[in-house]
Formats: sequence, structure tokens, C-alpha cells
Amino acid sequence: MPSYWAKPGAPYFGTSEDSQQWLVLHDVPGLIMVAIALGLMGFCDFAVCYLTIAFGWSYAVIGVYNVLVTLSLVSHARTMLSDPGAVAADARALSSSDEATETICGRCDAYKPPHSHHCRVCNRCIVRMDHHW
Repeated sequence: MPSYWAKPGAPYFGTSEDSQQWLVLHDVPGLIMVAIALGLMGFCDFAVCYLTIAFGWSYAVIGVYNVLVTLSLVSHARTMLSDPGAVAADARALSSSDEATETICGRCDAYKPPHSHHCRVCNRCIVRMDHHW
């Protein structure tokens, strides 16, 4: 949700509808994997720079590699901060749908659309549940 829609006092990071940016803060394995990925990218960047200087290669190698690393980091950050398709708390079934009954999630007590599942990490129902795979 863009910051100009945020409610006063709403948390900046989180998985609630009031949060300005989507980020699961209590996902310790996910945060460990982010740290490992950033560490490996930093080490590889150091290795490419060192080998380029040590072997006298063109400095264009460093430039091209750093552009690719930057694009990779931006893509990773955008993926981490984007909503994976959480079902809104006020969502309701369409009246023209084929289902005669509304299904309600047993954990978050909200409408559960077809093919959605409750995510224990995000603590919300997610459409198609493919965001942690």
C-alpha cells in the first residue's frame, strides 16, 4: 500500500492491511536466508573486483558485474516488499460465482476464495499460496 494511503500510526513493515510495506518480520529462516544471499553477493563482488585487478582485466568487467548485482538486489528487495496476494479482510464472494456457500478460514475468520490457503508465516490467507516456494 502506498504511503499516502497509510493510516496515522500504522506500522511501516508488516503483513496487516494497515502496513505501508509488506515484510514478514518474524520469519527468522527467511531473514537468515536474506543475510546469506547478501553475504554471498558481497563476497562474489569482492572476488570479481579482486580478480579483475589482479589479472589486469578490463575494468568494464567490474562495471558490468556491479550493474547485474544492483539489478539483482533491486529485484530481490521488490520481491520481499511486495504483497503475495493476500485476501483483504473485507473480501466477499461474488454473487455470480458458482459456489453456493462462502468458505470462511478457520484461523483468520475471513472469506477464503477458491484455491487460497492460510499461510502460517504471514498469518493471512493467500491466493494460490505460492509465495514461499
